[in-house]
Amino acid sequence: MKIILSIAFVFVFVSIYGQSKNAITPVVFKEKIIKMPKYPIGDFPKKSPAISGIKVIQFVKDSVKLGYVFKGPDNQIANLISAKPLSQLIQDDIDKMYNDNYKKNGDELLFVLKDLRIAERTSFFEYSYLRFNGEAYLKNAEDKYSFITSIDSVFITQSSGDVTAWHGVEIENAFKLLLKQSLGQIVETKKGNHQPVSLKHIEDSSMHNFNFPIITQEILIDGAYADFNEFLQNKPSISEFETIVQNKSQIYFTKKNKNKTDTLNVWGVCKAGQIFKYYNSKLIAIEKEGNSFLIADYAQKANKRNSQIFVGSVLGGLAGALIATSNKNTAPILTMNISHISNKQKQPEATLIDMKNGEFSF
Repeated sequence: MKIILSIAFVFVFVSIYGQSKNAITPVVFKEKIIKMPKYPIGDFPKKSPAISGIKVIQFVKDSVKLGYVFKGPDNQIANLISAKPLSQLIQDDIDKMYNDNYKKNGDELLFVLKDLRIAERTSFFEYSYLRFNGEAYLKNAEDKYSFITSIDSVFITQSSGDVTAWHGVEIENAFKLLLKQSLGQIVETKKGNHQPVSLKHIEDSSMHNFNFPIITQEILIDGAYADFNEFLQNKPSISEFETIVQNKSQIYFTKKNKNKTDTLNVWGVCKAGQIFKYYNSKLIAIEKEGNSFLIADYAQKANKRNSQIFVGSVLGGLAGALIATSNKNTAPILTMNISHISNKQKQPEATLIDMKNGEFSF
């Protein structure tokens, strides 16, 4: 039997989805430090073009917290923290690896790191995941840059032991692959007709992912988002809607009229400044943290607005009835958009929204 609930009532139900029974207890995050190898080993392939240096710049979502992992018997969340400012961490490592290979009169390369995220998952084996998005450019005499190549992929490492200590090696290997691809295409890049661009052009285009209104605007507009683009633009087009709850867990949206069969497809909703992504007939609370939107469980407690205290202050006396059913343990949300991982058991747990496609990612 379908039960029609007011939108306020449903938000009580979903706002604490995925949180523990002690949702208002402060969350203590452990920290695991990501370090690069102490003695990095790297050489240019034989017959490589002469290179005078490699400069690294980065525009990742979060250059301090590179991801989240679960540690200890109680699966406590741990932040993966860069041991140094990220640009310095990578630049120092590349200089150590290739300083002896540089030639004074060679070409200069520019590496642009656009995304770097790390995750882990434990089952029979431990799995490490590195999301790497990097571009390589060739600098010319006029201080302009020609695009050479790029890598945008997720690298997976399987081990029978703890994988956390190996994340620095995995980052290093991704840059080694980017360098190998670059060295193999420099000659063709010089012959090509690519229009060189300025460093500022590269920086501005890389910053584009951070300039969406949903990130830059202080006030979040209430309503339902018909699609992901409406979310990015902070312009929900559906202001009048009702909700249907089935089996005390599945939520559906309908037009606000007498015909309750006119269901609405929505990407998510915003209520009193709190955003929820609609996923598998549920609403998952997400929080803005820096240039990212994290699943609320991973957002720092100081950022959270969707605690029971917040629900009570916004929605008043409607809060109690559904809290018990929403506090039950739920399965983790998995990242399902990594095409080369066919086995669901090997997919990493999702922690945030992919700002390119609106899907859950890590």
